[in-house]
Amino acid sequence: MQTGVIGHCSFCSLCCPMTAEHWWAAHYWSAPETEEAGRHGLCARGGSLFSLLENPARARGGVLRREEQQTRLYGEAVVHAFQRLVEEAGRSGRMAVLLDGNLPCEDLVAAHEWAKARGDAVAAVYLPAGDFDLLDGLSAGEAVVRGAHPTGEAVVRGAHPTGEVTVRVAQPAECGAMLIVGDALSTHPALARPLLDAKYARPGRPILVMDTFASRTMRFADLALTVEPGGQEALLGALRRALAGETSAIAHVAALGHTDTKLVERALGRLASAAKPLVVVSPEPTKAEDWRGIGAAAAQLAADTFGSVLPLYSYGNALGAYRVHRNLGMPRFESLLSMRDPDWSLLVFVGWDPTLTFPVELLRPLHRRFPRIVALSPVETPAWRAADLAAAMPLLLEYSGHVVRRRKRSRASLALLLMAGVCRVRDFFDAGGAELPTAWRETPAPAPRVAPAASTAASRGFCLLAASSTLHFSDGALTRQAAATQHLSGEDALRISPAAARRLNLREGQRVSIRRDGLELSLACELDAALPAELAVAPLHRPEVRRFLPWRLDASGPRLSCVAPAVQIFPLAEEGAA
Repeated sequence: MQTGVIGHCSFCSLCCPMTAEHWWAAHYWSAPETEEAGRHGLCARGGSLFSLLENPARARGGVLRREEQQTRLYGEAVVHAFQRLVEEAGRSGRMAVLLDGNLPCEDLVAAHEWAKARGDAVAAVYLPAGDFDLLDGLSAGEAVVRGAHPTGEAVVRGAHPTGEVTVRVAQPAECGAMLIVGDALSTHPALARPLLDAKYARPGRPILVMDTFASRTMRFADLALTVEPGGQEALLGALRRALAGETSAIAHVAALGHTDTKLVERALGRLASAAKPLVVVSPEPTKAEDWRGIGAAAAQLAADTFGSVLPLYSYGNALGAYRVHRNLGMPRFESLLSMRDPDWSLLVFVGWDPTLTFPVELLRPLHRRFPRIVALSPVETPAWRAADLAAAMPLLLEYSGHVVRRRKRSRASLALLLMAGVCRVRDFFDAGGAELPTAWRETPAPAPRVAPAASTAASRGFCLLAASSTLHFSDGALTRQAAATQHLSGEDALRISPAAARRLNLREGQRVSIRRDGLELSLACELDAALPAELAVAPLHRPEVRRFLPWRLDASGPRLSCVAPAVQIFPLAEEGAA
C-alpha cells in the first residue's frame, strides 16, 4: 500500500495526495474504476490540514477546568487528561463526538471507527443545513453532478460507482449555457474568473441568473429572474415545463421571475438549443428554506436537458462529509438532540470553536445534556476555555493542495479562524490517547509550472513569478479566504533565490515593486536558497497577490492554477533616501 499517492477519494471524489497507513484506510481502499493512473482511498484534502494532537510534545497547550479552577497543560499532559476524562465517562455513561463537516474524510472515518470500537460512544457530523439539504436533493435525482474529480467517476451515495449521482470533471468552457441559482459570483468569488472567461470566449452562450434581488451575478446575466424567497423550486419547475414545449409555462416563468415574456421566450430558445447546459446552485440559507426540493428540481432540469449540476457548498468538504454520513450511517449533529439517552457523560467537539462552527440555538440544549465537554480546536477562544478540557495545537494554514507552515509568530486572530479549513485528529483517535509520533508530516507544495520562456526570461532581466498553491474554485472556504486574509501577519514576503536577488540587485527584507502587464504589486523580499535561480514565489493568502496573478483552469478539472508569468522586479527607494 502506498502513501502520498495521487488518487480518488472513496468518499468525496477529490484528487489529493492520500495517506493509507492505518487499517481503517485499508478497509475503505478500493480498486480504481478507470484506466487512468491513480488509486482510491481516503481523502486527506491534499495533506492541507491542521495537525490536532498529532504530536503532543509540540502541542501549544491546553486548559483543564475542574471546580472553577483552571490548570494549564502542555505536551503529553493534554493527551493524558483526555484519556482520564474518557475513562471516567465510560464508567458513568455514554459519550458523543461531534465532528465539523470540514474535517477531511480520513479524520471523519477515524473518529467514527474510534467511537464504534469503544461501544459507549457515538460520532455525529455537522454540515450547514443548506449543504446537507442540497446534497439530499441531488442524490434523489438522476443528473450528473459536476465536481472536483479529474478523472473517472465516483458516486454520492456509495463508495463504488454504482449509485444514481455521479461526479465528473466540470469545465464551464464545455457548457453551452448556464443557469445560476443564487449569487454564485459573490459567495464563491474564485468561480467568477472561469465562468466569465467561458462567457466572453463564446459571447453567444446564454447565462440565466435566478436570485431574490439584483445581485452582482445578475450583472452578467442575459436573462435575470428575480424570484421571491423560497420560490426557486417553483421557477425551476416552470422552466422545465417551458423547455419541454408547454407554451403556458413561458408566461408562468415570466410571472415568477418578474420579467418580460418576450425576453423569457428568447432566452429559453437559446437555452433549449445549447449543448450540455450547466446548472449552478449556491445554497444561501436566507433565500430559501427547502434546499432539498431546489436540489431535486435542479437535478431534474439538468437531466431533462442532458446537462449537469455544479453545487457550490459553504463547506469545502461538504460532499465528503455527506458521503461518509450516508455510507457509514453516521448520524447528523441535530440527531443528538433527539436521542433519548439520559446517561450522556461527555461531549467532544472536534474542529472549531463550537460557537463559531455550530448554531448557537442547537448548542444550548447540548450544554445542558452533557455534564462535561472537551473542545479540540486550533485556536483559543472564550468558549474554548469554558470547556472542561480544551486543547489547542500549532496552526498549519490550509490551502487546496498543500500545507504552509507559518515561519513567523502570528496572533490567533479572527482572520486565522475564518481562513482555516480543517483539523487533523486521525492520529489522536488512532492512538487512543497514547503518546503519538514526534515527526511532523507535511505534503510539499506542488512544483510550480514553469513556462517555456524560462530560459529567456532571465536574459531579459525578468523573473518568473509563481503562486504558493493552487485553488479549487468549488471550495466554499475560498469565500472566507477572500474576505479574511487581509489581516494575516507572517509569510507576507516575496520569496526569491539568492542568485536572482544578486542579478536584480535586491537585499533581504527590502521592499520591491513587481510589475506585469500594467499591474504593480509591492512586497518585502525574502531570500530562499531552495528556489531555482529564475523563480520567485508570491504568498497566495494575500488578496492583492491573487488579483495580480493570472489564473486558469488546469487539466485536472475545476482547479484554478497559475502558470508562472514573467514579471519585472525593481527595488523600491527606502524612506529617507535622497
